[in-house]
Amino acid sequence: MKERVLITGGAGFIGSHAVDALAAAGFSVRVMDTMRRCTLLPWMNKKAEYCDGDVRNKKDWTAALKKVTYVAHLAGYLDDHEDFSIYTTVNVASIALLYEVIAEKKYPIKKIIAASSQTVYGEGRYRCARHGIIYPPPRPEEQLRRKEWDVICLICGERAEPLAAEEFDPLQPMTPYGLSKKMAEENLFFFGRRLGIPSSVARFTIVQGTHQARRPSSSGALQQLARRALTREPLILFEDGKQLRDFVDVRDVASALLALLASPAADFEVFNVGSGAPTLISDFGAIVARLAGVEFRPMISGVYRVGAPRHAIADITKIKKIGWQPRYSSEETIAEYLGWIKKMPSTLKV
Repeated sequence: MKERVLITGGAGFIGSHAVDALAAAGFSVRVMDTMRRCTLLPWMNKKAEYCDGDVRNKKDWTAALKKVTYVAHLAGYLDDHEDFSIYTTVNVASIALLYEVIAEKKYPIKKIIAASSQTVYGEGRYRCARHGIIYPPPRPEEQLRRKEWDVICLICGERAEPLAAEEFDPLQPMTPYGLSKKMAEENLFFFGRRLGIPSSVARFTIVQGTHQARRPSSSGALQQLARRALTREPLILFEDGKQLRDFVDVRDVASALLALLASPAADFEVFNVGSGAPTLISDFGAIVARLAGVEFRPMISGVYRVGAPRHAIADITKIKKIGWQPRYSSEETIAEYLGWIKKMPSTLKV
């Protein structure tokens, strides 16, 4: 008998790729998601079993977890909205509910992996030439209004150099989403240890690739830039376009989840999952334009998001030690996405 893995949010962007990867690896895959979404999306894997479910509903968890060996909890409430309570009920309470059902029903779950995010780091790690490693707070809006984009050392006022965040760095989320993911991680490890169920956290950087939903999103850089390039509109870049970001291919993220499931060294550990190759937003936009066959005409908007980090990059040394490494470059990700989006004309609409 194949071992069965439950993937929550398996009809979503990352989840659908995880379904493909785990099914290809020989798992029996069950997806817990809303059936309306499952039936509307053409790329859903026909080898998977789909069940209608809400991660906030105990009965849905009880049904979905029957005869399951592993859980990949990818469902979540994303972006930066003001309905703050939903972040807690979806991203945090669902973790507690998952372990609660397992404890009550004595389901023999071997391992649980939950998706987290680089947003838990907040502004992240920097180096001041005079004062060493610092973990700065969010840039104040007064500074952003003046279009002074760089992070500065609060002691000496000098520009600080961005460094890749490591898993042991302090967590200083700056958004409700980031806060909820920090709390979700704490829940996962607390209840995992209490019940003796090996549990792991994957902190994704900015995931890009096919199946990405059409929605305004802080993580939808490729979708937004590709849409504008293919409709021959100027590519809008926030701030000055010189932000560093770690874009990781969704196929690499799916393979990372598989590696975490397979490795005992991942038990009760947290791992950054990224490309390991930070890219300037302006350079990323230039690649999109070139591969789309249009002139790169960036519109440096000066628009900013309060609470958005200046730079966001992650160290992936730790996950490499369990045998995983990314395969796809930003150029390969963009080329794959442009080919896909041309076949999905509805994604070009605003």
